[in-house]
Amino acid sequence: MEAVKSLFLTGSRLAASVVAVMSMGLLSPAFAEQTPAQELESRLAGLNGVTATFVQEITDTVGTTIERSEGTLYLARPQLRWETVTPFAQTIVADRGVIRIYDPDLEQVTVRKVDGGPEEAPLLLLTQRGYHLADQFDVTRETGGEISGYVLYPRTAESLFNRLEVYFRGSDLATLVIVDPAEQRSVVRFEQFRTDVVIQSSVFDLDLPPDTDVVEG
Repeated sequence: MEAVKSLFLTGSRLAASVVAVMSMGLLSPAFAEQTPAQELESRLAGLNGVTATFVQEITDTVGTTIERSEGTLYLARPQLRWETVTPFAQTIVADRGVIRIYDPDLEQVTVRKVDGGPEEAPLLLLTQRGYHLADQFDVTRETGGEISGYVLYPRTAESLFNRLEVYFRGSDLATLVIVDPAEQRSVVRFEQFRTDVVIQSSVFDLDLPPDTDVVEG
């Protein structure tokens, strides 16, 4: 399989990742009566007006890093901008069921609709309100120390990943991990995480050069 270049791409480019916690690994009373899937939905519902930087690493089955990238996340549900700056520039904008992937080196933008399949879970977790995880995943809870998280196992054998791990530190999203069928791991670590930021709508505009090729994906 080709190395994963982005957290939100499928096929030769796999889909993507997230993390949540309560200090000392203790669950808030607000989550005491909820299933792990409901807890995760509640935590993610509080993420809006988000800005963060990220580092994404792709590792093989023995833990060797085969690709590393850095960039910036902007999130104002249902809009998302995922902008990779190194080693290659790429901008992904998701807005109301449409995702656009701009590769300036290729002078190309790929446009496709989000169909809501389990392989798009990383994107839907961040952008879609009312996303019912239990419909497509078995969800377990992990706690310990300052980090707690959730592991999502797809119920369909056709999924492009074996599991998706989401970790939080306090109320902040900390880490997303996607493990594919070959046990290749895509790990996204978030830094400078801020919520309730006022993000201008223009951030989600995608200004393309006039000679950019448009590919329907």
